Amino acid sequence: MANRLFKKTGVYFVGNFSSKVISAIIVPIYAVYVSSADLGEYDYLLTLTQIIAPVAYLAIWEAILKFCINGKAGDAERAIVTVLRFCVPLVLGTTALVVCASLALSYPPENALALGAMVAAYALARIWQYAARGLSRSKDYAWSGIISSFGFFAGVILLVCAAKTGFAGLSASYILGQLSIVVFLEFRCPLLPRALKGRTDLPLLKSMLRYSTPCVANLVALSLLVGFGRIVTVNYLGADANGQYAFAMKFATIVTSVGSIFSMAVIEEGIIRSGSEKLAEFYSTVSNSLLKILCAAISVLMPCVYLFYILIASTDYVAAAGLTAGVLLYAALTVMATQFGSVFMATNKTDSIATTTVFGLVVTAALTLGLIGFFGLDGVIFGLAGGTAAMTVSRWWLARKSLNFVLSVPWTAGLLAAYAAESCVCWLLYERTSVLGLALAACVLAAAYVPIALKALSTMRRISD
Repeated sequence: MANRLFKKTGVYFVGNFSSKVISAIIVPIYAVYVSSADLGEYDYLLTLTQIIAPVAYLAIWEAILKFCINGKAGDAERAIVTVLRFCVPLVLGTTALVVCASLALSYPPENALALGAMVAAYALARIWQYAARGLSRSKDYAWSGIISSFGFFAGVILLVCAAKTGFAGLSASYILGQLSIVVFLEFRCPLLPRALKGRTDLPLLKSMLRYSTPCVANLVALSLLVGFGRIVTVNYLGADANGQYAFAMKFATIVTSVGSIFSMAVIEEGIIRSGSEKLAEFYSTVSNSLLKILCAAISVLMPCVYLFYILIASTDYVAAAGLTAGVLLYAALTVMATQFGSVFMATNKTDSIATTTVFGLVVTAALTLGLIGFFGLDGVIFGLAGGTAAMTVSRWWLARKSLNFVLSVPWTAGLLAAYAAESCVCWLLYERTSVLGLALAACVLAAAYVPIALKALSTMRRISD
């Protein structure tokens, strides 16, 4: 019988599965209908959105889950009402400020308006989704992900493919997808009427902000860690190069998005088990199993991605093929970093999350700036992977000292060495345009890694509630 961790993962998977499928389907659409310059510009604004929103709203949504799960009866509703009464009035002011600041920085008017709307839509969607989880409306949360995915996909089909609006269509589709989350969840579990009738609990708000404020630094630093390469690429190599970079990162997004589904369940389970004597055992089992599953996923995915690049050899994006091994490694490291970071959330040490993220950002910035002039996009990816590795290792080190859980070093070293060898072989096969060789590599790697991944899943399934 499935344990609580697997049940929660299953619910969140249902809600996010459509977005993952659409993430995969939309990659060839980008290749055919979107120029690298338009994709690069859209990706740049999306990066800024993920940096600005946590600062503007103090990442207050991060506190909703903590105060709802660990609170007493009635605390969940009071926390959500307080957050809504704090955040909703900020929307108009924040949007106006973002637009005015963008215009002052000489952004084109359409870009400034798009950025303001994207920041507002992103923040509102996060608040409503975390509120749904805090109220134990997991199924509604799951459905909101499905609705959002289809809203975004419909926008892309109508505005990008049919109307050929490029950058404007991508931005509008993103806003549509985010706002559809708010509309659906408000319909399923009305929050605004509660906020209008309720009152702001100032002591509670202060407590929530004390919890969420360290998360602001973490979220901004994490967005900068991922987005620094995009920002530098736009300014050093141009929007076309950033479009290629963004296209390559779509494959990493598939891995990190699926990993984030599991991470949501782990974070909730960690908070529930906080103070338990078996917390260290829980994180030891989950971390070692997740490591094996991730290595299996990126190893099997790598030759498949190279095969896809062979199919789109006539497009602008084929130059991004050389980034494949690096972006997939970054994806696996990101999921592991989130896993280690959940230890700090369970033990109320969220400042450690921010500290390690800033450390990773510093390493990323140093490597990227030092290498981009010599290696171009390859240097950007090396900087991203190196910085993410630094963040992951530092989180593991601090989390291990805090909780004394165990990560198998021999398994970690062996899997990383195997991945390095597989990367070299797959790249050589791609350089020779060996479709048969890459297909055979995918089959061999699947035969080798699938049993390892299945055994790891079985181990996690046996974790007691």
